[in-house]
Amino acid sequence: MEFAPHLRVVSVTAGGAEAEWTLGELLPHAFTPKSFGTTAPERLSTS
Repeated sequence: MEFAPHLRVVSVTAGGAEAEWTLGELLPHAFTPKSFGTTAPERLSTS
């Protein structure tokens, strides 16, 4: 979700019916950089 809130998710039934949403619509309260305030935290060094 962090990098693709506008990603399209398409669902198609065996009968051909379709529904389409954005990832943001499916996960409206997802954990994103906005959860930290105005900026994302710095990444920790793994070395």
